[in-house]
Amino acid sequence: LQNDYTLFAQLTKKGGKLLTLTSYSDSNNTTKTLKEAQNIAEKFTNDMGLKNMECVWSSVIGNNAYINLAPIQNETIIYPDLIKVKVDLSNGIIIGYEAKTY
Repeated sequence: LQNDYTLFAQLTKKGGKLLTLTSYSDSNNTTKTLKEAQNIAEKFTNDMGLKNMECVWSSVIGNNAYINLAPIQNETIIYPDLIKVKVDLSNGIIIGYEAKTY
């Protein structure tokens, strides 16, 4: 990551999986759209082995996109298993992640 980020991460005791990641950027140079942020979040979770995740809600606050993803099984959204991803819209970097309910 670039030097203007401070990250805080929590890993699961069992398996060492990423549970939460949080950060903040003061940048206001938006170069990514909300749709691009959704695609970045879906690719990020897929690369972590979380397959068939789909955006079920998203919002932009400041220069950050907040993306809620849920798994899809047999064309059914498993809504209680949300993964929350925060994307910096200035560069597409993941600066937040939360999977407590997954």
